[in-house]
Amino acid sequence: MHWKQKPYCVKCELDYLDEPINDPKFRKLFNIDRKLYEQSYFLRSIKKNYLSYRKLSDAQIEAFKKTVKELSK
Repeated sequence: MHWKQKPYCVKCELDYLDEPINDPKFRKLFNIDRKLYEQSYFLRSIKKNYLSYRKLSDAQIEAFKKTVKELSK
């Protein structure tokens, strides 16, 4: 964890991540097993960024997909 990051319990973060997503593209992207979010701070971070700014860069999207694929093995 970076020194600037605030520590949150996983349950608290997951509760925040349950916010509904209206954009069909991102709804599909973030529709993954909850256990993957529990395992990965990175996946939670990307989704939190989306919920804050309602957009992601192409690099963030690809990194999210790659991480999901690796964790799903």
